[in-house]
Amino acid sequence: MSTQSAALVVDGIGHRFGALRVLHNVNLTLQRGTITAVLGPSGCGKTTLLRIVSGFERPTEGTVTIAGRVVTTAESIVIPPEQRGVTIVPQEGALFPHLSVGGNVGFGLRNRRSTTAKRRVAEVLEMVGLHGMEHRRPAELSGGMQQRVALARALASSPELVLLDEPFAALDLGLREQVRDETCRALRESGATALWVTHDQREALATADRVAVLLDGTIVQSDVPELIYRQPASRAVAEFVGDVVVIDGHVATDGLTVRCAFGQLNLADSHLAGSVFVVIRPEQLEIVDESTLLTTRATVIATKFFGHDGLIEVELHGRERAVIRVQSMNLPERGRDIFVRVNGLVRAF
Repeated sequence: MSTQSAALVVDGIGHRFGALRVLHNVNLTLQRGTITAVLGPSGCGKTTLLRIVSGFERPTEGTVTIAGRVVTTAESIVIPPEQRGVTIVPQEGALFPHLSVGGNVGFGLRNRRSTTAKRRVAEVLEMVGLHGMEHRRPAELSGGMQQRVALARALASSPELVLLDEPFAALDLGLREQVRDETCRALRESGATALWVTHDQREALATADRVAVLLDGTIVQSDVPELIYRQPASRAVAEFVGDVVVIDGHVATDGLTVRCAFGQLNLADSHLAGSVFVVIRPEQLEIVDESTLLTTRATVIATKFFGHDGLIEVELHGRERAVIRVQSMNLPERGRDIFVRVNGLVRAF
């Protein structure tokens, strides 16, 4: 990936708080006009990374370059936060309660001509679906609308980079998905470059052009969402990004198949040998009507109903357990014996 025209280059960033290492050798490149999600659990260093990129924290190691300018090194904050062309959408909108919606959105445009600023405020409010609400107060808005005002404020100055710090964590599920989709549409319509940090796997996979998985302070894999999910670089990535079945296995001498509780399965990689952990996504498991050489008998021990679909927990040979994703209308009863087939290639680590 070229770094010459990149909006953001994070090169070898490391950071410590005293003896505690929070980030280690973090490398990340964002191309202009793209959305990159940094995905990781709470406490993995996501917010610290945003503070370093925005200029509010100096790293112990590494450099940050924005639009071709080195803005931060381990030695100094070269360019202060207010001169970086970076805006932030925080977890909660952090709007000024004494200002109108228009006043909040136009706060960073105070040095522009009044007519130009008003026109830009109207443009970005329309972009986020809040046309005509310039004179409303933040207290009159729902939580989702307040977050859209915060996004409009971040986009108003046409920044080099928009940082989003778990922007929908405080919203309930239905509203969170709606505002997430609206935010994604507005970012793409504006042509903004965005760095979006989240612990929500579904959010990252649904919104980003690229996903960088941050575990224990290090980016362990960065790729397009489909490959992060289908070709995880490690067991840790596989387990963090979506539901997964992990069972013991042993690679055959040809390196092409693995023997496990589901029988002999074809491997996605051929460089493995010996004992491994076999990783299978629940949607790869299919319940079939009859026993064949490619099926395994299993006993249903639990079911979970989620509306459109559901999860079935099964026991194999009285020891291994696995989870199968099925349409909710097909949930079998507990205690029933079923036949299970594994579809596609499996990964092992």
